[in-house]
Amino acid sequence: MQLLEFNLCLAEAYSEGDCLYDSVMEAILNDKLLPEVENFSRLQRIKWLRQQCSEYANWLKGYDDNWLKGDFITNWDKHFDYDDYLNYVKYSIDDFNNSSNELLKGAPIIWGSRIDAVILSHVLHIKIHICYVNPDGSIVHFLADGKGKLKTNVIKLLIHIV
Repeated sequence: MQLLEFNLCLAEAYSEGDCLYDSVMEAILNDKLLPEVENFSRLQRIKWLRQQCSEYANWLKGYDDNWLKGDFITNWDKHFDYDDYLNYVKYSIDDFNNSSNELLKGAPIIWGSRIDAVILSHVLHIKIHICYVNPDGSIVHFLADGKGKLKTNVIKLLIHIV
Protein backbone atom coordinates (compact mmCIF):
# COMPACT_ATOMS: atom_id res chain seq x y z
CA MET A 1 0.00 0.00 0.00
CA GLN A 2 1.36 3.42 -0.85
CA LEU A 3 0.42 6.80 0.54
CA LEU A 4 0.56 8.60 -2.76
CA GLU A 5 0.30 12.09 -1.35
CA PHE A 6 3.54 11.62 0.57
CA ASN A 7 5.19 9.03 -1.70
CA LEU A 8 5.40 6.61 1.23
CA CYS A 9 4.90 2.86 1.42
CA LEU A 10 3.37 0.92 4.28
CA ALA A 11 5.25 -2.23 5.19
CA GLU A 12 5.35 -4.80 7.96
CA ALA A 13 7.31 -4.03 11.10
CA TYR A 14 8.49 -5.98 14.08
CA SER A 15 5.62 -5.89 16.55
CA GLU A 16 5.20 -5.96 20.30
CA GLY A 17 6.47 -2.50 21.20
CA ASP A 18 9.59 -2.13 19.08
CA CYS A 19 7.81 -1.45 15.77
CA LEU A 20 8.82 2.22 15.57
CA TYR A 21 12.49 1.40 16.02
CA ASP A 22 12.33 -1.50 13.59
CA SER A 23 10.58 0.62 10.94
CA VAL A 24 13.02 3.51 11.31
CA MET A 25 15.98 1.14 11.06
CA GLU A 26 14.59 -0.59 7.96
CA ALA A 27 14.23 2.79 6.25
CA ILE A 28 17.74 3.78 7.31
CA LEU A 29 19.14 0.52 5.92
CA ASN A 30 17.20 0.88 2.67
CA ASP A 31 18.65 4.35 2.17
CA LYS A 32 22.13 3.20 3.31
CA LEU A 33 22.34 6.04 5.84
CA LEU A 34 24.19 4.13 8.59
CA PRO A 35 26.60 1.58 7.13
CA GLU A 36 28.00 0.92 10.63
CA VAL A 37 24.80 -0.92 11.66
CA GLU A 38 24.27 -2.99 8.52
CA ASN A 39 25.81 -6.10 10.08
CA PHE A 40 23.86 -5.81 13.33
CA SER A 41 21.04 -8.25 14.05
CA ARG A 42 17.51 -6.88 14.05
CA LEU A 43 17.48 -6.80 17.86
CA GLN A 44 20.88 -5.07 17.98
CA ARG A 45 19.57 -2.39 15.60
CA ILE A 46 16.51 -1.80 17.77
CA LYS A 47 18.69 -1.54 20.87
CA TRP A 48 21.05 0.84 19.06
CA LEU A 49 18.16 3.20 18.22
CA ARG A 50 16.76 2.94 21.74
CA GLN A 51 20.22 3.83 23.06
CA GLN A 52 20.24 6.93 20.84
CA CYS A 53 16.95 8.03 22.44
CA SER A 54 18.28 7.31 25.93
CA GLU A 55 21.52 9.22 25.42
CA TYR A 56 19.74 12.23 23.93
CA ALA A 57 17.06 12.32 26.66
CA ASN A 58 19.65 12.04 29.43
CA TRP A 59 21.81 14.73 27.81
CA LEU A 60 18.79 17.03 27.48
CA LYS A 61 17.76 16.74 31.14
CA GLY A 62 20.56 19.13 32.12
CA TYR A 63 18.96 22.03 30.24
CA ASP A 64 16.35 24.44 31.61
CA ASP A 65 14.49 24.60 28.28
CA ASN A 66 14.11 20.81 28.13
CA TRP A 67 11.27 20.33 25.60
CA LEU A 68 11.08 16.62 26.39
CA LYS A 69 10.24 17.14 30.05
CA GLY A 70 7.70 19.78 29.08
CA ASP A 71 6.09 17.36 26.63
CA PHE A 72 5.75 14.71 29.33
CA ILE A 73 4.11 17.19 31.68
CA THR A 74 1.51 18.30 29.13
CA ASN A 75 0.94 15.52 26.60
CA TRP A 76 2.18 12.13 27.66
CA ASP A 77 0.44 8.87 28.41
CA LYS A 78 0.23 8.57 32.19
CA HIS A 79 1.45 4.94 32.32
CA PHE A 80 4.93 6.23 33.05
CA ASP A 81 6.61 9.54 33.71
CA TYR A 82 9.63 11.48 32.51
CA ASP A 83 12.03 9.75 34.91
CA ASP A 84 10.73 6.33 33.83
CA TYR A 85 11.43 7.30 30.22
CA LEU A 86 14.99 8.33 31.08
CA ASN A 87 15.61 5.07 32.93
CA TYR A 88 13.89 2.52 30.68
CA VAL A 89 13.74 3.68 27.03
CA LYS A 90 17.07 1.94 26.35
CA TYR A 91 15.52 -1.47 27.04
CA SER A 92 13.84 -3.36 24.19
CA ILE A 93 10.69 -5.38 24.65
CA ASP A 94 12.91 -8.45 24.35
CA ASP A 95 14.91 -7.19 27.35
CA PHE A 96 11.73 -7.04 29.42
CA ASN A 97 10.44 -10.42 28.27
CA ASN A 98 13.68 -12.38 28.63
CA SER A 99 15.50 -10.71 31.48
CA SER A 100 16.20 -11.83 35.00
CA ASN A 101 17.36 -8.27 35.70
CA GLU A 102 15.69 -7.14 38.94
CA LEU A 103 15.74 -3.54 37.69
CA LEU A 104 13.22 -4.41 34.97
CA LYS A 105 10.77 -6.33 37.19
CA GLY A 106 7.68 -4.17 37.53
CA ALA A 107 9.22 -1.34 35.49
CA PRO A 108 7.07 0.32 32.84
CA ILE A 109 7.69 -0.88 29.30
CA ILE A 110 8.49 2.04 27.01
CA TRP A 111 6.95 1.45 23.58
CA GLY A 112 8.24 3.47 20.65
CA SER A 113 6.19 6.64 20.19
CA ARG A 114 6.08 10.09 18.65
CA ILE A 115 8.57 11.25 21.30
CA ASP A 116 11.11 8.72 20.06
CA ALA A 117 10.41 9.69 16.45
CA VAL A 118 11.16 13.34 17.22
CA ILE A 119 14.35 12.41 19.08
CA LEU A 120 15.57 10.05 16.34
CA SER A 121 14.77 12.54 13.59
CA HIS A 122 16.79 15.16 15.43
CA VAL A 123 19.74 12.92 16.36
CA LEU A 124 19.98 11.20 12.96
CA HIS A 125 19.08 14.31 10.90
CA ILE A 126 16.23 12.58 9.07
CA LYS A 127 12.49 13.07 8.63
CA ILE A 128 10.31 10.32 10.04
CA HIS A 129 6.75 9.77 8.85
CA ILE A 130 4.49 7.71 11.12
CA CYS A 131 1.10 6.57 9.88
CA TYR A 132 -1.67 4.92 11.87
CA VAL A 133 -4.64 3.46 10.03
CA ASN A 134 -7.85 3.98 12.02
CA PRO A 135 -10.77 1.52 11.91
CA ASP A 136 -12.74 4.01 9.77
CA GLY A 137 -10.01 3.88 7.10
CA SER A 138 -8.58 7.33 7.84
CA ILE A 139 -4.87 7.65 8.40
CA VAL A 140 -3.26 9.78 11.07
CA HIS A 141 0.06 10.96 9.73
CA PHE A 142 2.80 12.36 11.97
CA LEU A 143 5.94 13.94 10.61
CA ALA A 144 8.98 14.33 12.83
CA ASP A 145 10.87 16.91 10.81
CA GLY A 146 14.40 16.57 12.18
CA LYS A 147 14.18 19.95 13.93
CA GLY A 148 12.49 18.83 17.14
CA LYS A 149 9.01 19.45 15.74
CA LEU A 150 6.05 17.17 15.15
CA LYS A 151 3.31 17.90 12.62
CA THR A 152 0.03 15.97 12.45
CA ASN A 153 -2.31 15.42 9.50
CA VAL A 154 -5.37 13.24 9.11
CA ILE A 155 -5.80 12.05 5.53
CA LYS A 156 -8.19 9.78 3.66
CA LEU A 157 -7.02 6.28 2.95
CA LEU A 158 -5.33 6.16 -0.42
CA ILE A 159 -4.67 2.72 -1.86
CA HIS A 160 -2.50 2.00 -4.83
CA ILE A 161 -2.60 -1.60 -5.99
CA VAL A 162 0.25 -2.73 -8.19
